[in-house]
Amino acid sequence: MLAMMRASNREISEMNDNLFIAAHIAMNAARDNPLSMLETFEILEHNVGMMRKGLAGMQGKMADYAFDQVEEGTRAFMNSLLSSEGEKLSGYMRREAEIMEAVSNFNEQIEAIADEFGFHFNTPNYKLVHETDAFQLYQVLPLKKGVEVRSDLKPVILVPPYMLGV
Repeated sequence: MLAMMRASNREISEMNDNLFIAAHIAMNAARDNPLSMLETFEILEHNVGMMRKGLAGMQGKMADYAFDQVEEGTRAFMNSLLSSEGEKLSGYMRREAEIMEAVSNFNEQIEAIADEFGFHFNTPNYKLVHETDAFQLYQVLPLKKGVEVRSDLKPVILVPPYMLGV
């Protein structure tokens, strides 16, 4: 339970960090180009709608997960109680604790493989294409030998979703 709470708090904290960065950028932009009252309410309505969708999706996934866990836990309890074949309650609890610990230590696990995976903007595999006060646009170049970048194709730009509303 503690590991799950720690993981949930970390996720909320990371989302808030990004939200505050986006809000700061939006505030600076609004200072230079003030929005009308109607535009401000439209943005607020859009943001509330995004939060509502996100919370509803998260709530649905958590409910699905909880029901699955209740089913597995009940089965393990019954296996222990009736000395039946299958996973016993102690094994189920151990497995769940290990999963939650892995989830709560997600950042450390990512750091452990960061040299092999992830973004390494200081290498020749990334080319800074454009830069603004708010964004840096990098072109990710192929790692595999013999693969060539086709300049006749349109690029794909990945933008974090929490920035799209503003």
